Amino acid sequence: MSTENKKALVLIADGTEEMEAVISIDVLRRASIEVTVAGVALKEQKFATCSRGVKIIPDISFDNLWPTVSHDSFDVIIVPGGLGGAKTISSDENVQKLLANAHQSKKIVAAICAGPISVKLAKINKGGKITCHPV
Repeated sequence: MSTENKKALVLIADGTEEMEAVISIDVLRRASIEVTVAGVALKEQKFATCSRGVKIIPDISFDNLWPTVSHDSFDVIIVPGGLGGAKTISSDENVQKLLANAHQSKKIVAAICAGPISVKLAKINKGGKITCHPV
């Protein structure tokens, strides 16, 4: 599968597991996939403080990204783990809508470690199977 012109969205928040976010971003960019990092519920902060204290500056806040998103904006959406970050990301109603729409559009929705909390709340797994860390 060609990665040319592919786009990925990685969602982060305070409490996101930094390795799961950064390694995902790095591997995708090495594959020439355009990656957008969006911060969820960061309010006035310019960065997310991750689970081990690493600070990551997102490209855009999710609140600013959301109004511009369509069903074909991204080929893959990634929700890293880190329980605090996963809870924050999954509690955002617009994130739930985005994940559900992506799934319905046959896009890839990837969730790592505690990230599947968001998949569950978006009801993506309803009637189907997913593989995940127990949540």
